[in-house]
Amino acid sequence: MVGGIVIEVVTQEGRIFVDCRDRKRKDTCGVFIERNRESEQIDIGDSIWWQGHYVYWTPQSSERRKQYIDCDIKFKKLSRGGVTLCR
Repeated sequence: MVGGIVIEVVTQEGRIFVDCRDRKRKDTCGVFIERNRESEQIDIGDSIWWQGHYVYWTPQSSERRKQYIDCDIKFKKLSRGGVTLCR
């Protein structure tokens, strides 16, 4: 799995943890991404996917999508896919 529907977003200093659920299965997979103004807008129900060194985000709401020209907003990935947030 390399993405899916966002089920959790945790903002930390300098990075954001995003956990997602596969669209067809019940598998989950998380990833850390760079923290910036755009990545702080990621919300539950949005879609993300990753490839290589980047994560791509598509907002769920059409109103938020209108704010962006490209619906696959690109962020630098700070971890391998499949990480778990340890609290």
